This record gives sequence, C-alpha cells and structure tokens, in this order.
Amino acid sequence: MVISLFLQDIPFFSFRAVLIFHYHILSYSMVFFTSKNGLIIILQWYRITVILAATISQERKNHRGKLIKIIRTNTDNKRINANENFSENEENKKNFDV
Repeated sequence: MVISLFLQDIPFFSFRAVLIFHYHILSYSMVFFTSKNGLIIILQWYRITVILAATISQERKNHRGKLIKIIRTNTDNKRINANENFSENEENKKNFDV
C-alpha cells in the first residue's frame, strides 16, 4: 500500500504535473491521468491515516488497564508496584473501608 504509493502514484503524478505546469503540455488524457493519480494519492493517504489511528486507539485501550494499576495509590499514598498482586491491594482497601 505505502510502497505502491511512493513507487507508482507519486512519481507519475509528479511527472505529469511537471509536464502540465512547467512545459504546458496539455491534453485530455494527461489531465485525466494526473487527476486520477492525485485522487488515488489522497484516498491512499486517508486509508493509511485511518489504519494508523485505529491501531493507536486499540493500543491505548489495551494499555489503559495496565496504566491504571500502576498509577493507583494505596491507603498509605505509596505507589503500588507493578509486580504486586493488584487484587490483594483491593482486598486490603475494602477491609479498611468497612
């Protein structure tokens, strides 16, 4: 997906844009294929950003629970070690609250 974008669509779009704007070579097929390449570049770029955003969002959801366990504090306002058993600390809190 990314490779085809950089190896096919961007070079062809650049070459055709140079031919149209710098050398003033203008034909219907040149305009059609330049606009086609421009549209493909925009659509593939959008697809890449959506895939990356979904992946980042999923990673944040996966790591959110782990972060909460590490950051939560116990009754002595000391940080809970990530290696400690979290359920034991929760039971201790319930015993103090009762």
